[in-house]
Amino acid sequence: MCGEDFDTPIHSGSRITIGDLLLICLQVYSTNFLFELFYRIGMSPITMLHHIGALVIGQIALYYTAGNHADSSLEMVMCFFWGFFDVVSEAIPHTTLILYRLYPRHHRLLRMCFRAAYIVSLLSTFVESSVIFWFYGALFERWSIGFRVSTPILHGVFVAAQLWSAWCLRGMENRHYKQLKQSLGDESISSQESKAKSENQDLEPGRKNIQ
Repeated sequence: MCGEDFDTPIHSGSRITIGDLLLICLQVYSTNFLFELFYRIGMSPITMLHHIGALVIGQIALYYTAGNHADSSLEMVMCFFWGFFDVVSEAIPHTTLILYRLYPRHHRLLRMCFRAAYIVSLLSTFVESSVIFWFYGALFERWSIGFRVSTPILHGVFVAAQLWSAWCLRGMENRHYKQLKQSLGDESISSQESKAKSENQDLEPGRKNIQ
């Protein structure tokens, strides 16, 4: 945005404006949540509230922007703060889940990846909340009463969803830690059995000679 309004062309002589680009980005972002609401299996109630809240606040920002509402620019900036942190915080968990699908038996790797995703999720939630509430407090006098009330509620839903995600990632880390210990124990037992079998084979010629 860089100090320009939504009607500013992206370059001299262009019919495409900054507002057009923001509209496309916002709708792509919203479509992602809408797709998950329809097709994702086993979604928790907290995650559903998060997705619905993201859709509602995104469309409200779009509606206010189109109507030149006093809060439109502030709400759009808030939406893109939320979107930026959501992309950053979800990048590592999504990569980890892809690795989980590709290499389900690599427990050592997956344990480290889920631990990293868990830590990043917690840190990003803390940083996001700090930035959002600093922005909210710094411009508090410019917000209408509706946004003064709704913004903390919506952000509380987002934080709850992120903490739930971090809890699930922590659970996956513990699961792979247990599976890693079990696999190491099975390998140790298998190694001992192979060693005993090898020793028995070495002793077999001597037993035959004695007989």
